[in-house]
Amino acid sequence: MRNTKKPDDEDKITESRMFYTKDQYKDLIKMYERAIKTGKTNFIFENETLTVPYAKYLINYLKQNGY
Repeated sequence: MRNTKKPDDEDKITESRMFYTKDQYKDLIKMYERAIKTGKTNFIFENETLTVPYAKYLINYLKQNGY
């Protein structure tokens, strides 16, 4: 997740990296599926608000990279 709570703090954002465990990946999928099922457009995951389309992208990206 991002290292900063200020989205316009570009230096910290460009230096940040996202790391997930396999359990977090599974939790992300569950949260994503729950959001789809209930018709939500975003949800909170690991203290970050994710949009449903971004979560879908993230899940696919993680899947392609060995999760």
